[in-house]
Amino acid sequence: MSATFVEAAKALTANPELLAKVKSAGSTEERQAHLKDAGVVIPTHADVNSHLSDMAGGDGTWTSPGPGTVVGAATAAAAAA
Repeated sequence: MSATFVEAAKALTANPELLAKVKSAGSTEERQAHLKDAGVVIPTHADVNSHLSDMAGGDGTWTSPGPGTVVGAATAAAAAA
């Protein structure tokens, strides 16, 4: 799992206001702006995909989640880290 992804996840977990802003953002650019404004290093697409591939089912199947699901997974990852 990417260190950048884990740090972003920790920031979202520690800051409910930031989490709400990111979850309600209407675009990738808006989500990135909220993270940047909070001083959080933005994980790359590859960082996020790496984490999501770790979450894929044992049979290798995966349905692409929406941004809210990715954020939820990020906060769960931070709680476990």
